[in-house]
Amino acid sequence: MTECNFRKIPTAKTEWEEMSDAPWYPVAENDIFPEEFRLFFTGRPAARKAFERRHSDLYDYKYWQDIQAALRQGRVEDTFPYRRKKRFGSVHVQ
Repeated sequence: MTECNFRKIPTAKTEWEEMSDAPWYPVAENDIFPEEFRLFFTGRPAARKAFERRHSDLYDYKYWQDIQAALRQGRVEDTFPYRRKKRFGSVHVQ
């Protein structure tokens, strides 16, 4: 995780760059562009909309950079795919 380079795709400066089928910016082996994660979501439109409503932060490079910063400081944050009510039902965890 800490070896990844989470980046924002640079804004195209020309129409040629914008319409290019190849990146107009340098891309290294460990570069990751979270805003492209949307392209790989193959769920139904309703599922995609629900996912984006709850987890759109996953498309932001800053979200991932913040996780990296926490890891470098020795903090490992818990991330759960479901809200507490869905995870534990009626069981209460202290």
